[in-house]
Amino acid sequence: MQHRAPGARDQWYEGLFYKTVIAPFLQEVRGIIRDMVAPGSAVLDAGCGTGDLAIMLASKCNRVVGVERSARMIEVARNSSASPGQDGSPLHQAQVPRQVEFVHRDIVDYLNHANERFDHVVFSFSLHEMEPATRAGLVSKAGAIARDVIIADFNMPGWDNAWGVVNTVTEALSNLTHFSRYIDFINRGGIPALVRQAGMRVVEQRADSSKRLSITRAVF
Repeated sequence: MQHRAPGARDQWYEGLFYKTVIAPFLQEVRGIIRDMVAPGSAVLDAGCGTGDLAIMLASKCNRVVGVERSARMIEVARNSSASPGQDGSPLHQAQVPRQVEFVHRDIVDYLNHANERFDHVVFSFSLHEMEPATRAGLVSKAGAIARDVIIADFNMPGWDNAWGVVNTVTEALSNLTHFSRYIDFINRGGIPALVRQAGMRVVEQRADSSKRLSITRAVF
């Protein structure tokens, strides 16, 4: 059964465009997240997109569940042509690793009915596009079913590097609601403020080489 948020619909950039144009810029961040998860762990990738992170984590984790509301994104994830090497680098093999399960479902609905515990719940660039009123509650629910929550998202928008340009233009062209949520996320203080609002605390914080993207571990 496919669950969608009320009124949710695929965006123009979701699917193959995201896989080929946006996802390559996130390789460094995915590597940092992979370093932060424990070997042999169970991970929930909340808003898994095209599945690149989930597939990379498969070489280190015993179980990875990727949950995604977009039909286009989940189709690309399930038909992924990249499987990870032991060091996390992609090998071109036409299969999704057996440790990975992709679920087409809205993450809010999934967490509201979660009956499985995980070592880590990862939000990789999914929280900024959510309705502001739901973000903190979602992080709190994730923390209740996991040892920790790892959040990767933006520190600030920018035009002074390729990633900043591609991302800001993509966010702006998505639709007005999406872009306003992206700006709102940053203006509200980004990840640290969201973690505090969820009643959690930051125990580890890293950044990519551009210093525009933050990867944070939070616990209760």
